Amino acid sequence: MELAGIEPDRGRLAQAWTPEKVMQSIRNEKAAGGPLNIVHVRVRGLVDAATKRYGAWDAALRAAGVDPSEVRLRRAPGGRRLP
Repeated sequence: MELAGIEPDRGRLAQAWTPEKVMQSIRNEKAAGGPLNIVHVRVRGLVDAATKRYGAWDAALRAAGVDPSEVRLRRAPGGRRLP
């Protein structure tokens, strides 16, 4: 499986997520106006790779020059999401 680029423990194609690729993907999403909160990141595998490389999604955002508090979803009392 490894020779085919499939991670045996996950059963999906492996992607070479270098720290540079993680940073560039975060910056590209930000430049494109894409959501950067952990729930809505569109790039498949980015959150897992960022967490693996930087220890936490917030740490990866900070390393890419993004303030995590600016992209975090906020909730009103009662659970309704705020912009």
